Amino acid sequence: MIAYLVKMVLCSAVLLLVYHVLLAKEKMHRFNRYYLLLSLIFALVVPFIEWKQQIPIISDSTVTENVFYATETTFKTMSSAIEEPVSDIDIWPNLLIAAYFLISTILLIRFARNLFQLWLKIKNSEKILCQNSRLVLLPQSIVSHSFLKYIFIAKEDYNNGAFEQAILNHELAHVQQKHSLDILFIEVLSIIFWFNPFLYWYKKAIQINHEFLADAAALETYHDVASYQYLLLAQANKPVFNHLASQFNFLITKKRLLMMNKTTSFTRKAVKQLAIVPIIGSLVFVFSSKIIAQDTLKKFTEKIRVSDTANEQVVPTKDLLFHEKKTQAKILAEDFYKKTSIGYSATDASDELMKEYETIAKKYRRDTTNRWQSIFRDITQQDKTRLIAIFTKMSLQQQLKQSVVFCKQLGPLKREVPTETQFNNFKKANVYGIWIDDKRVKNEVLNNFKASDFAQFDISKLYGAAKVGRSYTHQVNMMTKAYYQKYYDESIAKKDEPMMVMRFIKNVTVVNP
Repeated sequence: MIAYLVKMVLCSAVLLLVYHVLLAKEKMHRFNRYYLLLSLIFALVVPFIEWKQQIPIISDSTVTENVFYATETTFKTMSSAIEEPVSDIDIWPNLLIAAYFLISTILLIRFARNLFQLWLKIKNSEKILCQNSRLVLLPQSIVSHSFLKYIFIAKEDYNNGAFEQAILNHELAHVQQKHSLDILFIEVLSIIFWFNPFLYWYKKAIQINHEFLADAAALETYHDVASYQYLLLAQANKPVFNHLASQFNFLITKKRLLMMNKTTSFTRKAVKQLAIVPIIGSLVFVFSSKIIAQDTLKKFTEKIRVSDTANEQVVPTKDLLFHEKKTQAKILAEDFYKKTSIGYSATDASDELMKEYETIAKKYRRDTTNRWQSIFRDITQQDKTRLIAIFTKMSLQQQLKQSVVFCKQLGPLKREVPTETQFNNFKKANVYGIWIDDKRVKNEVLNNFKASDFAQFDISKLYGAAKVGRSYTHQVNMMTKAYYQKYYDESIAKKDEPMMVMRFIKNVTVVNP
């Protein structure tokens, strides 16, 4: 969320700067109106635009509740992320959230009050139909202004014939071009994103552009520019009625007076408008989100598929094996259980054996929220041997219903040395938590190493309870060369032992067992 807000604010700032540098001084007010409105929408949307970037690591795998595998090999690194003590709750995020909603509420109340004031004036004042709009005659002397289809003028001026046609044409332009909708739009954005300081300048730019448009419309029938400017100045000292209304004397500046006599050539307009295109393209690239291309089902099944050659074993690319949908779970049931199975029976095991299996597994579950957390670490060799014996007597359908299953060893992880770019990124403490040789270390410890000092690394994203109390979003487990060699030797030594796997699958159906 913070990244989105930063991108949104910076993008709006750049687009506003482009407006003032390229467009604000040119007489192309209709284009400028749409640019200002669409640039705000663009700044809100562009951080959500995603484009894929293929990188050689898996840092954002899609994890679902359908299938989750944890093996004996991966338990150490996975448990370190879960068992790390949770730090004290930081109250600052809650205070910031409370402050945000407090300020937004105040701004919302002010917005509602202004709307209510307009409604009261409309309800309690005399109204006259005028060219698909309504004149609202107010008892006090006030500057002419408009909101939606209503034009507010002093009743005395109207009755005395002192209300100039040029002023009426100006306000009618505001009504007919629906300028109030632009103001309402920027007001709502200011309530939600009040912390974006550039919205204030956006509102000013939108309002002055509205005045340019209304001035141009008025001068189409009132050709005396000098007299029209004197009308503007005559209205300048009258009180302002409402911040939501378009007012006749808004921003009586030298810029507005000069704009009436200014002309902009078609070529100049075209060049400046076309110059916006590459700028927008660059902003899409800079402020959009880069995502890691997700592995397809084909790629996933290639990771776990066992060759039909009896002597060839699977070597997975990562500790964690993820699957996404029920159809994929069916493929897993065939590939992972039939081809890597240590054996299953053609008939169901007895109820007594199934109860014994559950009783043994249950002995080691001290934490029901992390059912797999204890069993790898504490199970005795005697209980493990008994579980294996019962497991092979189960049918495949019974095995698929167990959270503790056994399969052939998948072999050690392949050597994988991080690139220099990856290694330098790991130093970012707000993104990565670092484990070296199964020990949690500070990110700055990496300054004592080179990327080539490591023989294997794995990145996993934290989910659920694992994120609580942590300032980082990803866990990196790294093995030095010596540690990897030790791990590799131990994996080879255990290659003939069944591997214990913790599995959570919902609604899995065996296909052609």
